[in-house]
Amino acid sequence: MLTKFSRLICWVLVLVLLTACGEPQKQDPVSVVQALYDAASAEDIDAFMELVADDAEIEWGREGLVIGKENIRRHVEALFLDFDFTFVLSDFRVDGNRVTFNHEMILDNTQAIVEQCADEVIVEGGKIKFDRIISCVYP
Repeated sequence: MLTKFSRLICWVLVLVLLTACGEPQKQDPVSVVQALYDAASAEDIDAFMELVADDAEIEWGREGLVIGKENIRRHVEALFLDFDFTFVLSDFRVDGNRVTFNHEMILDNTQAIVEQCADEVIVEGGKIKFDRIISCVYP
């Protein structure tokens, strides 16, 4: 026979398990964007792609529109082969799931800033759904 204390412990465990199985927490869109660009800076293609929705679209200036996760993977893999770089993000503005921000891309070997851009990203379900460069300056 269970004591009152044992029953209390069982109920607490049940509540903890039910809470853990509940609806997942919504991920902050800025955190998703930052994680994506951190993965790009680290040249971690798997971490990068983990944050990309299956039907995502990216439009990064000269490269044009790239649609779908596998096409984006091929595109990003080619970028990672070309050079080593770090992204520095700033001036985040959030409107629901839409994030606008600025980024600088810095070459790792020279620390030269090769582009300064304004970006727009749509985050859905903790994944990047749409990412485009609004404007860029190439110093």
